[in-house]
This record gives sequence, C-alpha cells and structure tokens, in this order.
Amino acid sequence: MSTSTQYVSWDNQFTSNASVRSNMSAFYTALESIGWTQSADTGQADQTTVTTSALTNNTSTTAYQIHYFDDDLHATSPIYLKTAWVKEGYADAYLLINFSLGTGTNGAGTLTGPTVSVSSVSGTTFSPAVKYVRLDTTYSEGKYSGLFLNGPETNTSHAEYYAMCSFFFARTVDLSEDADGVGAIFYGSKSNRYVTQEVFNGTAWAETYNYSFVTGNRPYSPPEGFAAFRHWYIAENKYNLMPYMVTVMNAEMALDQELTVTPGTIPHRYRKLGLPWPSATYQGSTPSTTLHYPAVIWE
Repeated sequence: MSTSTQYVSWDNQFTSNASVRSNMSAFYTALESIGWTQSADTGQADQTTVTTSALTNNTSTTAYQIHYFDDDLHATSPIYLKTAWVKEGYADAYLLINFSLGTGTNGAGTLTGPTVSVSSVSGTTFSPAVKYVRLDTTYSEGKYSGLFLNGPETNTSHAEYYAMCSFFFARTVDLSEDADGVGAIFYGSKSNRYVTQEVFNGTAWAETYNYSFVTGNRPYSPPEGFAAFRHWYIAENKYNLMPYMVTVMNAEMALDQELTVTPGTIPHRYRKLGLPWPSATYQGSTPSTTLHYPAVIWE
C-alpha cells in the first residue's frame, strides 16, 4: 500500500506543445506508478512529442492512451482504461480527461467487451490557464488505485474541472477484502460535479449515485466522532460492501483530515482529500446536496 502527494504545473488551456506534454507526462507518470501498464495499441499519443494539433473535441479522434490494471487477475479478468484528452468547456477552450473502461482492446485504440464512458463535460468556463495543482495517489497492488487532481478552488465550476480529471478504481472483494476476480468499481465525476459509481459485475457496467445513502445504511461513528457512511454496490441482487471509500459529513471534517473506520471487519485509514467531489444523498434519480464528501482510503 502506498500514497503520494506532489505539486505539478498544469495548463488546462493547452497554451503550448510544451504544456500539453507536461500535463500528460505528470498524469501518466503518476498513473503508471499505481498499477497501470500501457497497452501495445497502435495510435496512442506519445507524451514526449504530442502537439496541440492532436487535441480535438471528439473522444474518437483526440490524443489518448490505453492502460490495463496490471495485477494477478489481468489474465482472467482484465480491465483496460482509456484516457482521452478532450477539448471542452466554453469555446472548446479547456483540456479535460475522458475516462473509458473495457475488458479488452482491438489493438488499434478501441476498447472491447463490456465498456463504459465515465466522463462527460459541459460548456463551462473552468479556471485560470496555468497553475500548480496537487496530484494525490493511493494504491494497493491488486486491490485499488486512485489518482486525484486537486486545485485550491472554491468556485464550483473550477472544482468541476479537477474532479473530471480524477478517478478511483477498485477490484470487488470478498469478506476478507481479497480481490474476488468477479468485478470492479470505478468512481469518476461528470459535469454535474457529483461522483458516480460505475460497477462491473463481470458481465456489464451499471452506474449509480446512490452508493452511500442506501436504505438502512446508518452512519458509523469512528473514534474521532465523525459520522461515516459505508459504500455499497449491487451484484447478484444484493448489497455488497466496497470498503475502500466512505462518505463523511462535509461540515464535520476539514480538507485532508484523516479518520479510522472499520466498514467491514478490517479497520482502514481514510482521508477527505481537498478534492471537490460532493456525493449525493438522494433516493431518487437526481443528486440533491453538497453536504457529503467521499473520504478515500489513505494507507
């Protein structure tokens, strides 16, 4: 298990070839340090030579790379992650990362098998072009992998940008928290700034916002006294525990504050990152509040 924090220069308006290369290099260096290995697909961008002309507003034509989660289950339960660098926002003036997942590729840049595209974007004007941002990672071999961009923003449209360039991935696990080889879970953010939970059950992907405030899910009070809600996913017509993230009350915890929770049988340390990822409390079809934030495993 490992965590890391670093500060990188990030140009979200792709003002030069050098800045695009810097963005991609920082992102992919971090990604490949947390369990992801680049595939051999043709047509992938080279972060050392890519130019702004390779960037478009179409995920099918813009610069991209494909990686797979490189663990013991790759041979039998592969998960591939495609990261496409898309021009979006007002007047296509901002560079965002579109995340897609599948169980294979065709060798030429197309994901195959059950697939899902997580990110969506809007016509928002996001934030200033060049600044230093914080890049956090958390990783446990064969279990989970998370990469988070964090800008010190209070404006929700600015927060939207950093959230949509961040993700958390985990294998589904058994009661002993060993990967069960069945499925996977991917958290990402869409243009409404709320975190979606994408669940792969071994056959298909399904999306939900309603993963922490399910019926009967009462808050757990850790030693620090904060309320924490466990995360669940549905498979085989029953709720299953996702132990690597919890939801906390936003007003109770400062950014980067840590707490210990035992969501199942094993205690874990979690951190409320400085990431603008409010999670929904609703029981219907629309996110309705920003009172609750995820806290990610941080060990």
